[in-house]
Amino acid sequence: MDHKPLGCTSKSITTANLLTSVAANILPSVTDTYTLGTSTKRWKSLYLTGESSIYLGSNTVIRSDANGNVRISIGSQTLFANVDGTLKLGSNVVTIASGNSITGLKAKGYTQSEINNLNSNAIGIGDILYNSTADKLQAWLGANSQVAVWANVT
Repeated sequence: MDHKPLGCTSKSITTANLLTSVAANILPSVTDTYTLGTSTKRWKSLYLTGESSIYLGSNTVIRSDANGNVRISIGSQTLFANVDGTLKLGSNVVTIASGNSITGLKAKGYTQSEINNLNSNAIGIGDILYNSTADKLQAWLGANSQVAVWANVT
């Protein structure tokens, strides 16, 4: 079985000499041309060191620091999820006091009735799960579960 390496025009990798490790950067020969995986041949996992970045297009960056804090930037807007349980939108900390709820939440593609109560007493820590009893997808973020989104599954 021959596989043509990215950017190579005359050499190929065979099962006898499969690439198992690399001691250099892997770069395509031209920009914005080659793909890593396809819609039907996907990579399972991506392992990065503590301080890492993933660049999506020219405007979106997902970063983590050595402490495990995560930052998602889209243009000039940034969402921070910190290991201490704080969630920030820009420089503003988002919190839900115990027993209180977020109201008026908008999510693209969902009506208000599809986004149920966000209550700090009823949510877990950093989970995404499917609640088959309620037929809802539930997502929670933060060590103190400051943010949760429950959406109907269609």
